[in-house]
Amino acid sequence: MNTHNVNTAASESTKTWVAKINTTGLSAFLAEDMLFLASLCDREKRMLQAEREELVAGTFINIREKVCHSVTDWHTPKPKIPAAVVSAWLMSREMVLSSFGSEWEAFFDHEVKELKLELLSAVAIADAEGDMYA
Repeated sequence: MNTHNVNTAASESTKTWVAKINTTGLSAFLAEDMLFLASLCDREKRMLQAEREELVAGTFINIREKVCHSVTDWHTPKPKIPAAVVSAWLMSREMVLSSFGSEWEAFFDHEVKELKLELLSAVAIADAEGDMYA
């Protein structure tokens, strides 16, 4: 077996995240963050690993915030989030775990808790505002 072919096949198989991103139904800002995260996971640009990980963490936090801002109805017990946005949120986790390893699980657990807190807080505010105008 030719070693060159194995190396080429391995590098081609890891450079697939940008191609997998479907931006249909995403805000321009969320789509931009998803594509940037994919490029970090695909390692399109050379940089120090620590710098890459810092950018990955920051971008994922931005994506979490954009998921929260994409809610279409705050006046239901569970806020309604478009399916494309939920899909992007789940894919962003998959991208990072497959590219950087399971040591990121604790980071994701924390971010999921943060998203839940943001959503619960926003629902409580929406309920309070609804009571004010009722």
